[in-house]
Amino acid sequence: MPDVRPVPHAGIELGVETVWPAIDRAMRLGIDDWTRIARRIVPAAAERDLHQLGRAVRRVMFGCMLDKTVTTEEIRASLRSLIVGEPIGSRVGMRRIA
Repeated sequence: MPDVRPVPHAGIELGVETVWPAIDRAMRLGIDDWTRIARRIVPAAAERDLHQLGRAVRRVMFGCMLDKTVTTEEIRASLRSLIVGEPIGSRVGMRRIA
């Protein structure tokens, strides 16, 4: 997973209006791609549910881009929790956070 966290931090320093359109476009494309894949995996899912899940994934990813301390494992656990409903820290071998 590439580290894109410096991008929003640089944008904040330059001014949000300078970088926000690029971040928004990139995140929208990523969510659109993910939604297409999710539609194939769960064809019976309602479009509204896929859209809401996509928005939740977007919020997690944006938060992760701003958090300089988040690990790849934490990102995966958060996404897994959203997508399959698995509580964070419930996997064998994972350390509980909280």
